[in-house]
Amino acid sequence: MVDLHKLLIIESDVEFCNKMVEQLKGSYEVDVATNFNCAQDLIETHQPHIVLLDTQLNNEPTIEFYKGLKSLESYQDFAVVFMTENTSMDERLKAYEVGATDVLIRPFEYQELTAKLRVIDNYLIEKQKLRSDYEEAKSASTEFMKEASQHGLVVQFFRNLSYCQYIEQLSFTVFQTANAMDLHTSMVVREEEDHYFDNKTGVVNPIERNIFDLLHSKGRIFQFHNRLIFNDKNCAILIKNLPDDERLVGQIRDIFAFVIEGLEAKHQDIRRQNMMLDIVKDIANTAQQVAVRIDQFDVISEENLNESKEELEASYHFLGLSYEQEEALSALFKSGLKRMEFAKDDLTQMQGTLEELVNKIENADMLTVPSDEAPKEDDCGDVELF
Repeated sequence: MVDLHKLLIIESDVEFCNKMVEQLKGSYEVDVATNFNCAQDLIETHQPHIVLLDTQLNNEPTIEFYKGLKSLESYQDFAVVFMTENTSMDERLKAYEVGATDVLIRPFEYQELTAKLRVIDNYLIEKQKLRSDYEEAKSASTEFMKEASQHGLVVQFFRNLSYCQYIEQLSFTVFQTANAMDLHTSMVVREEEDHYFDNKTGVVNPIERNIFDLLHSKGRIFQFHNRLIFNDKNCAILIKNLPDDERLVGQIRDIFAFVIEGLEAKHQDIRRQNMMLDIVKDIANTAQQVAVRIDQFDVISEENLNESKEELEASYHFLGLSYEQEEALSALFKSGLKRMEFAKDDLTQMQGTLEELVNKIENADMLTVPSDEAPKEDDCGDVELF
């Protein structure tokens, strides 16, 4: 288990370190390293869950030191946040390239630091929780279409995509294609609350989420180093381990250009389906409310009718009306009752119309009610187009 109260600061500025220790000592058990040997020793013995690493230590870059940490068995259990005074996007991309969890731009306020630390705490908890789930899912996953052709992969993807009914199933289907090509892939589906997925770790760390936002405006396909991002309006896919073979990279670009387009279209389709389901539910509820109002109308109308008849007949003897006047008054009363009946008929007709509309929509195969089951895998075998 990760101890969520240990933090290591690797920084040669002693005054800065002392200030950080004073600010964080109430929330974390803080250690400080001012040189590489001390830092290496504390990481192995102190076993922190967060490391704040300055990009320069005693005027030496710390990138190579950080790369060396990846060989440690405990590397997956802690997060590394680079501290830098460089505010450029290139600096953030460089930190992301080597695998940092986040970047902290100096100078920073204490509130900004604690906010980032809280996000990383939650990220590590989520990562730890999903790691066991991922290992179990990984062992159960199939190597579908491993030797399928480029076109076969696309056709298979769209077949599986047709079974998807909710967002999580979309990620499962995209990752089937990525796994078949041995690609480490993450993706985002943007809604009121964004949904992030990764086919290896399950979760997407804060700096990678920031990368999705930063590169959203870089065009439909954007390559940086051995990474390739595919953007659409509400969806994006990031491939993180492009091969060195340019021919294979070209195949990946072609395949995932179709994948991102299909993903976006299916996402829009799911949103429309959900909206239609909500509309049908609203119409059905309205029809039920109309039926209740009709029943209430019958009861109230009958009570009012009986009371009004009794009061009208009882009033004849003291109103001093002639027979003709009594008949005219009764006719007027009956005319009002008929208008009430017409109003009831209108309500009944409205109820019937609403119920008929619901039945037509349900019977026209326009709706697919989402299922909690995983999307079906097509059992037709590999797809051969030629």
